[in-house]
Amino acid sequence: GGTSSGKTTVARALLSLANRSERLVTIEDARELHLPHENSVTLIAERAESSERTPAKLLVAALRMRPDRLILGEMRGEEALAFLEAINTGHPGSISTIHADSPVLALERLALMVMRVGNRQARRDVLEYAARTIDVIVQVGRRGGRRGVLEVHLPASNLLWVG
Repeated sequence: GGTSSGKTTVARALLSLANRSERLVTIEDARELHLPHENSVTLIAERAESSERTPAKLLVAALRMRPDRLILGEMRGEEALAFLEAINTGHPGSISTIHADSPVLALERLALMVMRVGNRQARRDVLEYAARTIDVIVQVGRRGGRRGVLEVHLPASNLLWVG
């Protein structure tokens, strides 16, 4: 969804359903989620490329913290590829947010972010990898002056499964 559409609110609501015994590692550049889980860790990222605490670098560090789920506050750049790779290594139920006007455009935007970091895969291959890795996209936004869920999309439902 767009700015102030309810992305963080929906993420927080979904995470409140996670088992309290799960280890959650959250990466945010501004602390917004405030998880009630006792076994959660929040890492605060910096967006400056020269920082040792970029979201992408913190994702690598987070994997060493034995997370059950990874939560990336918002995907905006080079961390997109790191997040896709991280959630595909045994971290089901991981969550992130992205600014986009539809689930399809969210996947397109994610693919652009991945390709901008020097990934030489074809756009179609990046889109397919993202669709196979991401279980669900929840589109939020405003309608009639109210914020809420506009669409729930299962990316893999658009793929032809081979072999």
